[in-house]
Amino acid sequence: MIMASKAQQYLHIQCSAYALLIDAEYIEEVVNVADSVVKAETFQWRSKDIPLVDLCELLTGTAAKNQRDCLILKFQPDIDADYQYLAIAVEAVHNIKAIKESEFSNIPNLAFPSNDYFDRAYMHTETQQCIYRLRKSAFISFLAE
Repeated sequence: MIMASKAQQYLHIQCSAYALLIDAEYIEEVVNVADSVVKAETFQWRSKDIPLVDLCELLTGTAAKNQRDCLILKFQPDIDADYQYLAIAVEAVHNIKAIKESEFSNIPNLAFPSNDYFDRAYMHTETQQCIYRLRKSAFISFLAE
């Protein structure tokens, strides 16, 4: 018996020219922050400071002009570790989309720095927009930077 591939939930976000997908499994909360996170290194969330990454600046070298949302990500670097939190500032949060692994395409190994953060691409069926999926390992590398 062949089992059908189950769709995974992804949050569709925007960072400058990049349309991105983040696995919804890691998202603890989405916070509207206006301009309060521009050039900050930490984010005050639930009475604690957590590391903050400006994803637009990381990918393009320029902070987002219209930064409005901050994703609070929760993950375990390994099975024996405590949960860690990371805030990622983005320009916009669009929606949640269910996508099967088979709907993703491989991306060419291009020689640009941000290519290390993506593992697959999805072609949006209605808009024909190419949306890159962030690697799960990128979250840990964000904390190490």
